[in-house]
Amino acid sequence: MAAHIPSPMPAQDDLVTLKAVTALLRKSPYPLSHSTLKRLIAYYRIPRKRIGKADYVHFSDVLVAQRRWAARECRKS
Repeated sequence: MAAHIPSPMPAQDDLVTLKAVTALLRKSPYPLSHSTLKRLIAYYRIPRKRIGKADYVHFSDVLVAQRRWAARECRKS
């Protein structure tokens, strides 16, 4: 029986830059390149906030998208 893992809810203060997301996920089992991250943001319609010259996203939204992307990649192979 598979365990149910609830999706994380975005917190107010988990906004991070796209560059920070790629750095944080670099050591994960399924790291994302900057271009892959941009594709996931577009594909899953993750909202972006533009502050100054940088785009920010909720890290929890990216984690959900990464989990779905990794599951799809595992099914391919």
